[in-house]
Amino acid sequence: MAVWSQFNYWNKFMSKEGHDWNPFQGRRVTEDSVFIYAETTAPLPCCATSGAWFAYPGIKEAIAHLQFVLLPNNFAIWLGREGWGENGSWADTETILADARAQDCPYAADIPLMARIACLVTEAAKVEDAPTAMKSVEKALRLFNGRWGHTPTWDLQLKLFKTVASVSKDIAKRNNCADIDPQEFRKIAGDALVDPKAEKAFRTVLAEVGVG
Repeated sequence: MAVWSQFNYWNKFMSKEGHDWNPFQGRRVTEDSVFIYAETTAPLPCCATSGAWFAYPGIKEAIAHLQFVLLPNNFAIWLGREGWGENGSWADTETILADARAQDCPYAADIPLMARIACLVTEAAKVEDAPTAMKSVEKALRLFNGRWGHTPTWDLQLKLFKTVASVSKDIAKRNNCADIDPQEFRKIAGDALVDPKAEKAFRTVLAEVGVG
């Protein structure tokens, strides 16, 4: 069993100072790679937007990141855990939801949906067939975005991309590609799976781009 399939691994990783949220970000991009775009838009009067693309060697690593980092982080934001968490310590979804119930959280009505989404991702982690696991993740993210993609307060979005081409298109649409010429970026992305230099350049772009 991979160490990154366990909460303890992520608890240690997220507790380190200067962590970059994704231990797989520097791994080589291949045909098996998948990507997730995560965006958080703060409520008024701040109205700030923060978005980033994460890369994974395969769907299993993406599922683990969703299960132990992205979903718990978003659920904690929505439930206001910063105001009642234990010194901001990292926690898994089960703990966050249990604590929210104990705190009589005003958003407790969302807890069953959060639990359902988390369950879909947990079940996907147990599936060996990648396409089947992918479908469970896509269903979970449809439920997530359907509820939190646009709200009167926080907007929270998580989007899965199965190919270099699809994530490249999204990067180009949302960002200036880290000041790279759009035509040059399209060439880099198009060659990333066949040219080691292009693949390295593409990973560099992924590490630098963001929405904010």
